[in-house]
Amino acid sequence: MELKNKYILLTGSKGLLGNAIMRELKKKNKIISIDKYNIQTHKNVDHFICDLEFRKDRNIVSQKIKKKYKKIDILINCAGVVSDFFNENVTDIDKQNPKIWDKFMETNLTSIFDLICKFKRNLERSHNPSIINISSIYATSYPDWEMYKNTKVQSILSYSVSKGGLLNLTKWLATYLAPKIRVNAISPGGIKRKQPKIFIKKYIKKTPMKRMCRTDDVVNCIKFLSSYESSYITGQNIIVDGGFTLA
Repeated sequence: MELKNKYILLTGSKGLLGNAIMRELKKKNKIISIDKYNIQTHKNVDHFICDLEFRKDRNIVSQKIKKKYKKIDILINCAGVVSDFFNENVTDIDKQNPKIWDKFMETNLTSIFDLICKFKRNLERSHNPSIINISSIYATSYPDWEMYKNTKVQSILSYSVSKGGLLNLTKWLATYLAPKIRVNAISPGGIKRKQPKIFIKKYIKKTPMKRMCRTDDVVNCIKFLSSYESSYITGQNIIVDGGFTLA
């Protein structure tokens, strides 16, 4: 399942998961990186700064990439706004507003559709093109509010809805772009980062595998969906959550 000599377009490379994907796949492949922030220079990485929330910025960076790279083998849509993006507590829907809603929808859903449309021809030039969308377990399941009590961890409605829309986009495009381009989604469970200890303890207690998700759990799944071993898999949502959603 080794990947090599691939041109991989990766969004969100500055984030925890995006950075882990980049570090693993850059070893034997060319990474075309997009993030709103600058990143440390890496061999085999060509970085482009772009805030995907803004359509004008997406148009500019897409033209630059298309001018430089005629073929893209794999498109990994990892960039996204997450619930803990906000410093203040906005879980309560009374504290949410159209501006917050629009930010989630534009970044987590509309920008992905836009990029797929823009790079469709580049992907078609590949022998085994694959699109992988990073969704979430909250695209299909709902928060256990007891787990969030007495913590500052948030679960925002706009996030769940945007990720749910991403799954529908994945399935629709899988039928439309077939048989040339495969489109799949990965829905990770909670990835351990800097959550409060009380939250981590509650999360692990509810998870059959007795730990939170690690970035390498998701990276390994990405490598599989990018390879020829998954050439007959499209339109699927692979849940990587240690059984959390079964509990």
